[in-house]
Amino acid sequence: MRMKRIAAAAAVLVIASGGAQAAGGSFTCKDGFGTMKEIKAEVGGSSAFISIVNQYVQRWDAREAQRLCSAYAAGGPATISCLNGKRDWNAIKASIPPAYFGGSNQQLADAYTAEVEKGTGYLEAMTYCRSVGAIK
Repeated sequence: MRMKRIAAAAAVLVIASGGAQAAGGSFTCKDGFGTMKEIKAEVGGSSAFISIVNQYVQRWDAREAQRLCSAYAAGGPATISCLNGKRDWNAIKASIPPAYFGGSNQQLADAYTAEVEKGTGYLEAMTYCRSVGAIK
C-alpha cells in the first residue's frame, strides 16, 4: 500500500513538472526525474521521507513560480525555467518538521498521507501563471 502511495507521488511529480510553457521560458525540466534525484542528493532517507520531502519541494516550487510569474506580470525581470538546481534547500529543509528526519517508511506512513492531503499549491500557481500570460 505504501509503495502505491509513493508511486503515485512520483507520478504527480512527473505530471506537475510538465506543461508549464512560457513564451520566454518554461518550468518544464528536460529530466522528468531530476527533482527526485535532487531530493535524494540533498536529504536521502527512506522512500517515505523522500516522498514527504517532495511535497515540501513542490510547495517551494509553487511559491517560487508564483513569485516569478508575479514579476513577469509586473513587467519586471523574470526568468521562467526549470527549477532543478535553483532551489533554496536551506529553506526547504527548515520547513520540514524535524521529527520526519530519519523516519522509516512505517513511521512516516501517516505523516505522508497528511502531507499529501495538505496539497502543494503547485497547480494553483500554474493557473495563476497562465492567467497572467507567463506560461501557456
